[in-house]
Amino acid sequence: MSRTILVTGATGLVGTALIPRLRSYGYTVRTLTTSRPADEHTFRWNPEKRQIDQRVFENIHTIVHLAGTSIARRWTPPARRSIIDSRVLGARLLLEGALQYGLVKYITASAIGIYPQNEDGIYDESGPHGNDFPAEVVKLWEAAADEYAQHGIAVAKIRTGVVLHPSGGALKQMLLPAKLGLGSPLGSGRQIVSWIHLHDLVNIYLMAVIKADFTGVYNATAPNPVSNATLMKTLARVLRKPFFMPPVPAPLLRLVLGDMSSITLRGSAVIPRRLLNEGFTFEFPDLESALRDLLT
Repeated sequence: MSRTILVTGATGLVGTALIPRLRSYGYTVRTLTTSRPADEHTFRWNPEKRQIDQRVFENIHTIVHLAGTSIARRWTPPARRSIIDSRVLGARLLLEGALQYGLVKYITASAIGIYPQNEDGIYDESGPHGNDFPAEVVKLWEAAADEYAQHGIAVAKIRTGVVLHPSGGALKQMLLPAKLGLGSPLGSGRQIVSWIHLHDLVNIYLMAVIKADFTGVYNATAPNPVSNATLMKTLARVLRKPFFMPPVPAPLLRLVLGDMSSITLRGSAVIPRRLLNEGFTFEFPDLESALRDLLT
């Protein structure tokens, strides 16, 4: 059996942590770039122009599709198009190439933004879908993955929450004000944050690669979501900083961020029921242990 894996989004937060782990398990990992390839395992592609070096698919077994531009920016019409296209066009281009080489499995990043944003809601993988822009993105993202299944390729969709690591993502943005003793809740602070430690997320991807029956939708969130206020207060406590600032007013966030403010002012408790039922062990199931590991 081939042990060759193609990982897109290799330079992102998840990709840079996942690729060394895959190689440590003996997998040959190939990556894609829009610039000059740095080594023999990196190949050129340009999803917008539908261009890709076909050699990347030789003896391919699994694709892990992590590429996609950040949703954390103002959702202007061009930004909305870019956010969707960066996920969907790449997936379709990969499918067209891989079909000729006997691809066995396709693992795609996805997001918990597909669920309704409701502070009273608790959702597992069977939960209902929302109707806002993040939900629209995820529906199109996952629909592109379903095209692989139509060709008999095993598909896993990893619906990811807020990934915690100091080198990127939401935690990096929170650290500066928190370290200055200026951390505070956003809006009401009651909105739920469904989070995951980067190490646990990488282990989920490893499980998806290794286990043939790891297919369908999985929520990649720690089993203990918290409110935004609890997140910020816990961060201050771990950093040994004061926590006394008033909440950042919701109208101010809406003024500065536009529609995108919804992903900071709203949220839901998302539970990784399938992972728990299948025996996955979270090394960092609670927020304080996760933050202490990352920051102390």
